[in-house]
Amino acid sequence: MDANVQFEHRRAYVRSDDYNFPVVNASNWNIWMNYRNPLLQDVKLRQALSLGTDRNEIVDGVMAPFATHSTGHFPAGLPYSIDTKQETDPERAEALLDELGWRPGADGIREKDGKKLEFTLLTYGWWQTVAIALEAQWRKIGVSTKLHVVEPTASNQIMLDGVFDIATYCSCGTATGDLNGQLSSFYRTDVVQNWQRYSNPVVDKLIDRLRTEADSEKRFALAKEIQKKVMADTALIYVANAELIGIAHAARVAGVDVERPRDITPSMYIAAE
Repeated sequence: MDANVQFEHRRAYVRSDDYNFPVVNASNWNIWMNYRNPLLQDVKLRQALSLGTDRNEIVDGVMAPFATHSTGHFPAGLPYSIDTKQETDPERAEALLDELGWRPGADGIREKDGKKLEFTLLTYGWWQTVAIALEAQWRKIGVSTKLHVVEPTASNQIMLDGVFDIATYCSCGTATGDLNGQLSSFYRTDVVQNWQRYSNPVVDKLIDRLRTEADSEKRFALAKEIQKKVMADTALIYVANAELIGIAHAARVAGVDVERPRDITPSMYIAAE
């Protein structure tokens, strides 16, 4: 599993002629903002951080060629995905921060009432290069971030404990899994894994309807409506949909089932040299 492998290293081993690396999963890379922090309860400040996030640099540069742009909670093309993208616009981000009374200080970092606009950014191995890019991007709009790099399991515990400002996170469940489970764990008010404590009563009601709705088309419509609501709230900052590489086969292994690349199946064999 490449959970702690940086993208530049992934590029190196994928180029190897000795092994094949089938993609076994896709994940949504997003940024969580802790609503326990009073500053992050303001939707305009969350919008400013989102507008200051240069997804082109991240997707087409840092994460290339393993990522595509996010359009919502689920990858584009699924019957319950949406096609609304969060925009990148540093000038609008700066205007929002101006409106909130945060003015650039001598070092370029914004200040208000003698306090700098700064956050701790919790991150871990495979996110670290992306987090470094985010740190530089947000500095351009006058927001300071201090990276806190830990192991993934430690990151999960810190988020569960609620002792973070902003955190990078990867929702790695399969895109065709339970819709209610996926959306509820991120966006319903009283769910334990809603580590950022996002809360919207309208979203809660929609998730409750999704849990009991049996008709597939109605479920898809509810999932889309939920995503549009949380997108309007800038509940999360969606960064990218990225491929995960979870297994390697020696180049001589043939007959791998593309639907079950982790499994040893009767179709597999060692090809002659």
